[in-house]
Amino acid sequence: MLEAFKQIPLNKVLEKVSKIGYNGVEFFASRGNVHINLDSFNEESARELKNIMEYYSIKPYSICNSHEAQLILGPHDRATDHLLKGTVEEKISYGVKRIKRTIEIADMLEVPVITVFTGSPEWGKWYPFPDLNAEIWEEYFKMFAERWSPLLDYASQHNVKLAFEGEPGNLNYNLENTLMLFKAVNNHPSLGVCYDPSHILWQEMDPIVYIYEIGSRIFNVHVKDVEVLNFRKSRTGSMSSGPMNAKFRTFRFRVPGWGDIPWKKVVSALYEVNYRGAFIVELEDPLIPLEKGVEMGYKYAKEVLSALYE
Repeated sequence: MLEAFKQIPLNKVLEKVSKIGYNGVEFFASRGNVHINLDSFNEESARELKNIMEYYSIKPYSICNSHEAQLILGPHDRATDHLLKGTVEEKISYGVKRIKRTIEIADMLEVPVITVFTGSPEWGKWYPFPDLNAEIWEEYFKMFAERWSPLLDYASQHNVKLAFEGEPGNLNYNLENTLMLFKAVNNHPSLGVCYDPSHILWQEMDPIVYIYEIGSRIFNVHVKDVEVLNFRKSRTGSMSSGPMNAKFRTFRFRVPGWGDIPWKKVVSALYEVNYRGAFIVELEDPLIPLEKGVEMGYKYAKEVLSALYE
């Protein structure tokens, strides 16, 4: 939620969303936000943040630091220089440091979940050609276990869970690779997923099947819709390249209710697998203005969720 408002003063954002009806938010902690400074945050900062949130009757449901988390596996080329310019070793070290700080701050704020990305040294290795790509891709999961297992232990020590959001660019971009992620760390209890059906649907996976397969390992939910533009897909396919807003792209993220996600079935499945965590409205709609989308997203999510959730 707050990633969309990351440069707007916190009191103004909380006042706005509380008036609309939201009762909680997901904080954005990567560099570039004005709400949580990982370098200077301390117990006093936590008290101040808790006080302002209590004033507006808003709860901190989760913290997202997906961008900086990618530094742990990569990419380590200039694509991540906006996060840190340096050697591969420096980027990895910085990513580990920033996720540790995020875990510590989540503990201070009594936030149960941190949303992260796995990243990938070179995501193109998912495709098994040239022939050694398949072997290299398998090795990435060993690398994940080596670099993330200590962080999963650290999260456990601080009563925090890590929810890995799956989408292309990361190791867990589909269902099979998500299951491989669990296996790589021996089903570590601190590892789960942030379920975002928008990334699942445009890859032509069934978002309902995903829920029943992952079940209790869903730690967080992003309520974001996606619209698949079949007239474009028939021309260029799902894996088109270029900017996210390119006219030829075959999908676009939408405000909840304005895309193709079967939300009633999604919510029913989540309820049936006993998901009782937060539902975070995420806004990346290229057509509907943010100010309007934040209200529309709340209204639609409340309508769908109220049938099963309080």
